[in-house]
Formats: sequence, C-alpha cells, structure tokens
Amino acid sequence: MRSAPLLLVLATSCVSQVHAVGGTPGGPALECAPGDGLCTKLVDALEVHRRNIGGWCGTPSIAAYMLLVDAGPDAIPYLARAFDDRDTEVAELAMRATVELGDVGPVVQWCRGVHDLVRIDMCRRALPRTALL
Repeated sequence: MRSAPLLLVLATSCVSQVHAVGGTPGGPALECAPGDGLCTKLVDALEVHRRNIGGWCGTPSIAAYMLLVDAGPDAIPYLARAFDDRDTEVAELAMRATVELGDVGPVVQWCRGVHDLVRIDMCRRALPRTALL
C-alpha cells in the first residue's frame, strides 16, 4: 500500500510537465493567418509535442496527437505543411495524424523526395506497410 502515494506523485508530476521545454528553439510549426482558429489549434498541439521532446512523460504527446486527429480531415493541408518541421519528432507526428485521418497521399508524396536516412526512417514509421510497397 505504500507504493500508491508514490504512484500518485509520479502520475501528477508527469501530467504537470506539459509545458516542459524541449525541441529545437525557433518559431512555431506553422504560420497561421490571423483568425484561422483551426491552424492555431493545430500549432498549439504541435508545440505541446515539441516541448515534450526528450521528456519522460508521454501524456502531452498523446494529447497532442489526439487534438490533431480530432481536428478532422480539414487539418490535412495544415499538417502537410508541418512535414518540413525542424524537429523530426514534430514532423512525424503531423505525418502520423495525416495517415490516421485517412490520407496517405501527402505523406507518400513528401517521402518520395527524401534522401537522408533520418527522414527516410521517419517516413517508414509514419506510413503503413502497405503504402511502402
């Protein structure tokens, strides 16, 4: 029974680290037009994931992924613009969300022009095996 309080402290600490600093410093993943609520929502989710890079808690990244997917198919053109993000973890999250939304086309198209091993690996993780054939 003594481990229950420890688990509660660990879980609380994990969730409280949503705004930990991580990723490569720089601007947001996407440039949004003023008043573009969908774009702003997607940027917020991608930046939560960026801040969690290198963190030990996966909760912020899972929440970010869920926000991207919940945005629906209208998010796909925005997500495709994030494939070139400076942090491959952010770009890959955008790719995985695009695939989850049912459109592998933008990911396959982007991956065709990739030549470095890091981004090739990113494409392999983001795309379902059938898209690679």
